Amino acid sequence: MRCVVLGILLSAIPALTPWPVQAHDIYGKLIGQHGESCCHGHDCRPAPWRIVNGHVEKSVEGEWITVHDEAIQYRTLEGDDGSTNGGHWCGTTKAGDYGPDLTFCAVLPPRSSGLK
Repeated sequence: MRCVVLGILLSAIPALTPWPVQAHDIYGKLIGQHGESCCHGHDCRPAPWRIVNGHVEKSVEGEWITVHDEAIQYRTLEGDDGSTNGGHWCGTTKAGDYGPDLTFCAVLPPRSSGLK
């Protein structure tokens, strides 16, 4: 009987415990300009950003890459920890036929929209 009660209690713990959300979950609802998912389950990450000569650049894997204007979304992502001042990047590096880097979506905080 004790084993049954213990089993019931242990099976209820996951439903009662607020487990931390997976880090990539903040990108799940991020949609690109053509209605496609930006994320693909693994392509997004926090990324520091800067504006150089009127163009947005993101630091991805230690290199600064230029992000085309069509990919930029000015918004706040729920769950952003602030470590990159609200900057996030979704894309792929070393994209083969597409060039060295391919940006699906880039996120900047709303307050940055007038800086360019």
